[in-house]
Amino acid sequence: MEKVLSMFKAFSDPARIRIVMVLRSQELCLCNLQEILDLSPSTVSRHVSILKREGFVGSRKNGKWTYFSLMPLETGSRQSELLRCISGSLKDDYTVKKDIRRAEELKQKEKERCD
Repeated sequence: MEKVLSMFKAFSDPARIRIVMVLRSQELCLCNLQEILDLSPSTVSRHVSILKREGFVGSRKNGKWTYFSLMPLETGSRQSELLRCISGSLKDDYTVKKDIRRAEELKQKEKERCD
């Protein structure tokens, strides 16, 4: 039961739900998540580490940058079913759509800057 409660607690904060929803569409660095959520780096890091601990988010290093993405989840697993439920419930949510648009804008700026 503790594992299930812990998994639900991971989604007890709107910021963590927003992080998961925006990472469904693409990988993002901490600074992009910070800008999308309008939160401090330490707050975003804390949220991401909770999601990582529960197996929803993974990270990779590229130089001095750390990029975050959703972890591939086993079909039918508790995590997968919870994520499917949340995603389905929020697919038309205004804030989620705004966050995804903002993430795409930030990724485009990053690409232009690095090309």
